Amino acid sequence: MPLRINEFLTSHHRQLKRVATAASIFAWVALGFYTFQALSTLLWVYYQPRLQPWQTPQGESVVRFLNLAISVIGRLLSGIVDWLLLKGVALGLNMLVETDCNYRSQAQGENHE
Repeated sequence: MPLRINEFLTSHHRQLKRVATAASIFAWVALGFYTFQALSTLLWVYYQPRLQPWQTPQGESVVRFLNLAISVIGRLLSGIVDWLLLKGVALGLNMLVETDCNYRSQAQGENHE
């Protein structure tokens, strides 16, 4: 008779599974938030009133572009790091629950033999 995982889940396991699910959901929310921030920064700069070339020094446009690029890349990297961190937490918690249930299953199987 195959054993089901639900037979071994305790209230602590269920709580860990809920935290893992929440971490996984927050991972996608964080990635979407940082992506939205990066896109809004790009759109904000794109729709700014354009200065005429005679109104800005030559080097200022390069500095503005580098500042924008660093800002957008930094926000995207922050989102990716947060996503990886939260997905890792979710995966780790799920692995802990599954490992504990496997040990309980094996212990129960040895007791029945």
